[in-house]
Amino acid sequence: MPEIQRIGDKIAGSAQQVVDQELKVVEGGVDNAIDSMKDAVHELRNEAEDIIDRAFGRFKELWQDQQPKVEKYIASHPWLLLGGFLLVGYFIAGARQRNSRTV
Repeated sequence: MPEIQRIGDKIAGSAQQVVDQELKVVEGGVDNAIDSMKDAVHELRNEAEDIIDRAFGRFKELWQDQQPKVEKYIASHPWLLLGGFLLVGYFIAGARQRNSRTV
């Protein structure tokens, strides 16, 4: 009977070693997957930042080109600008009033 117990202990020990090794392999695979996903996310974020920077730079260039024309137009048509502001204010006030009624 003690010999059967020793054989059972050896089998249990061997099984435990196999399970431990497999868990280490699985853990390594999960770690690699997480690391590669982190790299992919960082790469996507950097690409998005580059696109935004380029778009903002292009917008800034366009605005600098058009700013003198816009300022000249505003200076020559001040009442049109004032009417536009009043119209925008009217629409914003109406939207706020509708939102306050629904709440």
